[in-house]
Amino acid sequence: MEKILRLPQVREYTGFPTSTIYDHVKKGLLPKPINIGPRAIGWRLVDLENWLKNCQSKMRGADGK
Repeated sequence: MEKILRLPQVREYTGFPTSTIYDHVKKGLLPKPINIGPRAIGWRLVDLENWLKNCQSKMRGADGK
């Protein structure tokens, strides 16, 4: 079963405040959340892990390491 993170967990995982998370989602810099109920959303952990790996790869490529 895949793990779904709610907003407080995403804030902890990314280190971003709520406004930055939603701004990054809007700009396509963070994965979009999924609907998990009529009034509830969450982020798939695997999507956030892939996003983080991609960010780390870009950072390594930028500094040549």
